[in-house]
Amino acid sequence: MATFLKRWCKNPKNLTKSNVDCIHALVLDFAQGKQVRRTDRFLLRAGFAPTVAMANVWDDPARGLSANTLANLKTCTWVDGGAPVVITGEHGSGKTFLAAALAREAALTRRAVRYKVLSQVLHGLENASAEKVARLRKTLCSASLLVLDHVGEDVISPEGGAFLRDLVNERHHRQRATVFVSSRHPNDWVHAFENPDAGHAIVTRVMDHALVIELCKPRQKVAKVESAMMARKKPRTKRSESRSGRKWRSVDKPWPCAPIKLR
Repeated sequence: MATFLKRWCKNPKNLTKSNVDCIHALVLDFAQGKQVRRTDRFLLRAGFAPTVAMANVWDDPARGLSANTLANLKTCTWVDGGAPVVITGEHGSGKTFLAAALAREAALTRRAVRYKVLSQVLHGLENASAEKVARLRKTLCSASLLVLDHVGEDVISPEGGAFLRDLVNERHHRQRATVFVSSRHPNDWVHAFENPDAGHAIVTRVMDHALVIELCKPRQKVAKVESAMMARKKPRTKRSESRSGRKWRSVDKPWPCAPIKLR
């Protein structure tokens, strides 16, 4: 705050402003700095890189993410409406990066955001007391935005399926937005549940009014990489003869030691 005050006083444009304007500027700077620190703590706690941001998300219709969709997501109005978002795609398509960027954008607007890996959440519930389960459910339900990663990719026990079903239903009734990240389409999540009824209930609830984003790897970049790998020069081979027999060696690789001359 002291650094901002010195910078504000040195600015010639602020010489004619009153003390009230100075205090107002200090309060705004303090609030913005507090929000930035809060967002940085969220990224650190979730294990995301500092480069995670909506500005670094690549929009391309061929990738499955148009500029209009990205602009609408950036407004965070869907968070206030409690609309669920499903991000699917193959590995390496940027699903988690997009979800992290959406969570960071929501955190910058002073919304409570939580990021959880579903398998870790369900694993922590094993042999847990009823009080701990209720406390975790309350924490996850109270968040304005909840990001669940790796949904439907691991086997979910009947207890875990019941917990997830109750969590999804409660967040739906409280109009809390949830982002589901998975390498599988929601229609295939049912196979991961040992109790298919819980899986069907969750998929039906999510897909009722969810925005589904199916990402794919950029084919153009993949083609360039494949062509570069095909054009890579192969090491040449040359036949060399010795008194111990015929051998093949690479011209680019020297012998491990000098050849021994036989007398």
